[in-house]
Order: sequence, then structure tokens, then C-alpha cells
Amino acid sequence: MNRTLIPGLLFLLMIGLVARLTASTIPTVNYLIVTITLGFAIGNTYGVPDWACPGVETHKF
Repeated sequence: MNRTLIPGLLFLLMIGLVARLTASTIPTVNYLIVTITLGFAIGNTYGVPDWACPGVETHKF
């Protein structure tokens, strides 16, 4: 694995874990919806950091 991918992949993992913890405190909310919402909010307010771009770009629609 390329070392430039690791920070971005860890960034995605962190977002997923935060979403999972948030969804576990609110049992009526699915964690996937929380993950999408959190990623949407981070992407539109802060943007993807330059250091995380190579890892984040591994997940394309």
C-alpha cells in the first residue's frame, strides 16, 4: 500500500467510527445515514484536506 493513501484512509475510518458512535447513542438512526450526513457536512464546510485526498479518492461513486 502506498504511504500517501494511509492518512486519507484513516480519515475515512475516523469519520465512520464517529458516525457509528453517534448512531449507537440514538437507536432510531442508522449509522450509514449518519456517515453520509457527516461526510456531506465535512466536505461542504471544510472540504477534503490536501493530505487526505489520495486516500479519500480511493472511494469513488
